Amino acid sequence: MAREHIYDPDLGYTVFRWYVNAAVLSSYRRFKVIGRENCPKDGSIIDSPNHANCLMDALVILRSEHRATCFVARADIFRNPKVAKFLTFLRIMPIMRKRDGLEEVAKNDEIIENSIQILRHGMPFCIMPEGAHQAKHSMLPLGKGIFRIALGTLENFDDKLYIQPIGLEYTDYFHFRNDLLITYGRPIDITAVKAENPDTPAPVLINQLKAELTERIRELILYIPNDEWYDASYLIASARSESLCQVEALKQKRAVAAEIASLREAEPEKALELLSKADSLAKECIEKDVDMVSVSHRKLFGVHILRAILTIILSPYILACALLSSPVTLIGEKVARQMKDKAFRNSIRCGVLLTWPVFLLIYAILLFVFLPWHCALGTLLLIAPAVVVTHDAIRAWRILISDIRLRTIPNFRKRLQELL
Repeated sequence: MAREHIYDPDLGYTVFRWYVNAAVLSSYRRFKVIGRENCPKDGSIIDSPNHANCLMDALVILRSEHRATCFVARADIFRNPKVAKFLTFLRIMPIMRKRDGLEEVAKNDEIIENSIQILRHGMPFCIMPEGAHQAKHSMLPLGKGIFRIALGTLENFDDKLYIQPIGLEYTDYFHFRNDLLITYGRPIDITAVKAENPDTPAPVLINQLKAELTERIRELILYIPNDEWYDASYLIASARSESLCQVEALKQKRAVAAEIASLREAEPEKALELLSKADSLAKECIEKDVDMVSVSHRKLFGVHILRAILTIILSPYILACALLSSPVTLIGEKVARQMKDKAFRNSIRCGVLLTWPVFLLIYAILLFVFLPWHCALGTLLLIAPAVVVTHDAIRAWRILISDIRLRTIPNFRKRLQELL
């Protein structure tokens, strides 16, 4: 029986959600969530993450949450009735944007009413306030929609309401099986803010909340201004960070980004000289297709060689995994490569990964038909992680090749050391 409201319990959604969560978790080598202690224990929550990696942002939030979560997405993708029905099943609601026209934006009143009901029933509600994604360690200006919904909700709401800042920090936006750090920050008590500013006009209060949320999200990620010196700043931050711990590496990079920002303000001429040199190195890295992992962990060249050698030693097993998982990996890559927006490619790969259990079931049937049960079971356990094994082997060689390319840049180490 179909649920009546978007917040109603739904067994089909629950099963599908855990199925998707397994695919999302398999999409990353390391998937770490910190700061859960900052989540309010009372009241209702509007999750507010930065938007850096297309659909993956929503999927990783869903994986990090312990409960079903409702999302909003741009209204134009709801135009197809079948797509709209599926998105509603996934607990995604349409939201209008200014570019859709003022008449369409007026329809957001219904979204506010729906959000009130969702929050009243204790379901987290996720809105990405930037409105559009940007595959960089930066942020776009926040829109006002999340604050209008929050303040609109309070008008007919008896419980406490919070906006929960969340930082999504990816080590790579374009390649599969990299690392992700999700940080839950200090929530904004919207109920208290409204009570403390009863006579403040809504536009003024929205601007205040906008500035506060921007600052709190920036505290959780590596924030580098998206200007002409972005690549230079990111290279310096990567080079100064050598920790293998996700949390510590982020701290190191944030500290360097803060140093650069301070230098640009205090000594602009010195900063310009530094960033100009760094920009030259960054452009050479881009031209040679050097991964920033090679810059961050340039002292681990030997480790990367050992990993590549290990893939050679295990090549019979890896080749078998690559062959068996090829329907998934090749289809995923073919579809992903057709996407003009490179940041959307990992979303495609994750989506295609959902088909792997179907192939695994086919292999299981064949194995148990033609082999003794104990041999079939052992073989099935070995090939179960075939997609992950294949992508990790590809990653090991990709990073080693990147390391080698880095060493072809003339005097790279010397020039980088002068900068550092």
